[in-house]
Amino acid sequence: RACHNLAAIYQSRDDNISAQKFYELGCEAKLPFSCHNLAILEQKKPTPDNAKTIEYFKKACDYDGASSCHLLALAYINGAPGLQNDEKKGANLLKKACDLGFIPACNDYGETLRFGTGVKKDPQSAAQLFKKACDAKFAPACGNLAFMHFYGENGAKDEKKAVELLRKSCKFGSEKACEIIERVDENGTKTDKNSQSNESNQTAVLGTKDQNQTTQK
Repeated sequence: RACHNLAAIYQSRDDNISAQKFYELGCEAKLPFSCHNLAILEQKKPTPDNAKTIEYFKKACDYDGASSCHLLALAYINGAPGLQNDEKKGANLLKKACDLGFIPACNDYGETLRFGTGVKKDPQSAAQLFKKACDAKFAPACGNLAFMHFYGENGAKDEKKAVELLRKSCKFGSEKACEIIERVDENGTKTDKNSQSNESNQTAVLGTKDQNQTTQK
């Protein structure tokens, strides 16, 4: 951990050469966040080595780095240079990241279960994951769960519950949810179905972004 923290100091001073040296020592010691940051440094190079980037992310994930598993999963699902598209592997990595406690991955794994991306459709499990992430104040998950209630994807349609969840999504930072709620408040309980579909798409597995950190908390 000392090597990682020293590397982070060098990185904060824009000395990426020294940072890489100490991150490599941390990665050799199986510190996932050191391997993760090596991947980030590689990505920022003028001519990044995509294979090396993927290798670092894989190592970090192997060492139970949840955010690295999440990014790697999205790369498998979306496709990335140097990596063959594999939705099944991506879904499995999202599950691992979620099991490790990374809430955005729980939302994204819920999306794979909701739409059957690399896994068999399972609306009940998808709803459970969205609820878990929503309870953790992750706005996209509240929105996803809202649309499942609105369209009756996991039981009877429940517009009242959908609106309640959209209000939560808005409260937790979703601008799109706030826009929908504003229209709901103006027009009663009627909602724009196309707008809801757009929100669902925007909060799907391909749209979620990971936040990378240079130091381990």
